[in-house]
Amino acid sequence: PYFRAMLEDLTLNRFPTFADLIHYMNGSALPVGRIMSHILGVKTPPVAAVYPAADALSIAMQLSNFWRDIGQDWGIGRIYIPQEDMERFNYTEDNLAHHRVTSNFIELIDFEIERTEAYYRQARPAVSLLATGQIGVMGALNIYHAILPTIRRNRYDVFAKRARTSRLQKLALVAAGWWQTI
Repeated sequence: PYFRAMLEDLTLNRFPTFADLIHYMNGSALPVGRIMSHILGVKTPPVAAVYPAADALSIAMQLSNFWRDIGQDWGIGRIYIPQEDMERFNYTEDNLAHHRVTSNFIELIDFEIERTEAYYRQARPAVSLLATGQIGVMGALNIYHAILPTIRRNRYDVFAKRARTSRLQKLALVAAGWWQTI
């Protein structure tokens, strides 16, 4: 099942439910987190004990990318926002096509951001369980997490302005990662 999503990318471009999106990530992002758990090791075996947190971090980072890249993904015919969520918030593909940042879109993206935040909260405490690489993992967590408030600061306009962090911000976020792991 690992990396199955790479093959699905050839034909799959919509996700009816959030469960479908998680299933897709199970074939792409989640194996990366699990492999990294083995590469970095854990302080107290078994490595599989950190899989739930590794999965949570992988999901959170991938979701952050999805929300940041909504406009870019639309341009190549992909929508990672679950269709059930778009329906719930009454936001259509036509709205996406016309890059409409409506109150419905803002509520939809806030919902997705809050959902993503829960995965970051689940992942964060487990970083201290890693045998090595804690600073790097926490730094990466901080950098990817910073996408979410940047989307909000950009007034949710993921079509005209890509949520980015500057090199200085990344350096500060990695330094914060160091501080959080000592």
